[in-house]
Amino acid sequence: MALPGKKPNVWYGTKAAGKLLLFDRSDDGGVLVLDSPAGPVRKLAAAAGKFPAGGKVLADGRVLVATYPVRTYQFFDPVREVFTGEIPYPTSDAGLTGVFVHEGLLYAADSAAGRLVVCHLKEQRWLEPIAVPDYKKVFGFIGGGFQLGSAGYFCLSTYAHQSRLDPATGKLIVPPNADIGVDGRAHHFLDRFLVFDAATRKFSYLVAPAQTDGYPLICYSHVEGEKVFLTGYVVPLDADGGPGKKAGDWIVWERRGAARRGER
Repeated sequence: MALPGKKPNVWYGTKAAGKLLLFDRSDDGGVLVLDSPAGPVRKLAAAAGKFPAGGKVLADGRVLVATYPVRTYQFFDPVREVFTGEIPYPTSDAGLTGVFVHEGLLYAADSAAGRLVVCHLKEQRWLEPIAVPDYKKVFGFIGGGFQLGSAGYFCLSTYAHQSRLDPATGKLIVPPNADIGVDGRAHHFLDRFLVFDAATRKFSYLVAPAQTDGYPLICYSHVEGEKVFLTGYVVPLDADGGPGKKAGDWIVWERRGAARRGER
């Protein structure tokens, strides 16, 4: 599929109003709209500096689109194919990743800050953030994820910095000495997802089944009803028993429902 633009850079997409939306975060990016998987692509250009990185479909059908490098949430109407408003991030340096919504409140992971920020969507007002346990002990970065019921699930990494992208080149901006994670090893995704249940305000983990041939890293997710598919790969262990640097076999893990363990 050929995409419009000088150098399109698409990481994420979603389905809304019977359409496929792709988010081009390049420096001439925008929302790419397809009426069918094989259909033509039309591009809705983004405002300067507000290039779409990803989107979350809300209960009213609008799509909440995260932008970069100017950090806002924009409301996108997929029926009329127009932007209808925006909410600036709570701080200019916030690095928000995974989101979910429960009872009108948006919960967003502030990736390398060890917290969830909370926004009242109707009032467009940011509330007190929620500190996440085990930050800088078990993980250093909270990423994207999914929602089941009242709970949000977020992938985790030992990386201790924001994931920043240069829109002009499409390359990650990596700070000096960023290769070592919070566990003292080369940074890596974890064998678990962070879980926050907004109804009980409790944290827990969804932990991948142990593997006999290495350490399971899980990252990307897809939800169909009550089925959740998590993908990753198994990393062979080093001599000291910790995860090494070489990637092993790919794994796909299917879970039904919201089973989890390790509640905090």
